[in-house]
Amino acid sequence: MRVLRSTAFVIQAALWTLFAAPIQIAGALLLRGKWGYHLGKFWRLGIQWGVVHLLGIRPNFVGLENMPKEACVILSKHQSAWETLFLQDCVPPGAYCVFVLKKELLRVPFIGWGLGAMKMISIDRAAGKNALDQVVTQGRERLKQGFYVIIFPEGTSVAPGQKKRYKPGGAYLAPSMALITASASMGPVNRSSSTGGWMTSASRPQNREIFSATFRLIPRP
Repeated sequence: MRVLRSTAFVIQAALWTLFAAPIQIAGALLLRGKWGYHLGKFWRLGIQWGVVHLLGIRPNFVGLENMPKEACVILSKHQSAWETLFLQDCVPPGAYCVFVLKKELLRVPFIGWGLGAMKMISIDRAAGKNALDQVVTQGRERLKQGFYVIIFPEGTSVAPGQKKRYKPGGAYLAPSMALITASASMGPVNRSSSTGGWMTSASRPQNREIFSATFRLIPRP
């Protein structure tokens, strides 16, 4: 059953991306403004439908009242591609998010092109101090424009229960704007399983079922 569900999701996600990504890219380039984000959400909701109804992974949000109404920096754990989709549902209705991401992702066909048509904060991770400057400079601009800025402080996906050194980009950015920082942590899912690797598990299903995963939003002290 897991193989069938995973295969169905891969087919649905691929067909939906082939249909929606060109629309999003064209809308972002031709219509300008926030049309790229409106249409990007259209693509995202289609993928999330597959995640929920085909893979059976359902999000559970705790502490949404802690999310500031004004644009802020969101620091979150990063376990898989799953939270990059559903984390965007934590912000107030009508608001949009931008991610700090490695510039290599912009070269991924369709998805990367769609990201490139939006105002994501792309950095060269090998640039050292210059990468930090890129986060602060671009992050300030996005915050002033009303975008929530999502940063994964560990800089990469990390397996549940493990951690890596936290990078200082988010800490530098938030005080510089005198804004509240909301921290989101994604807890383990039901039955002691995890959401790690849900995208790759489509071709190599895990031995355990995944039913729900939890976001906990914690206000900055």
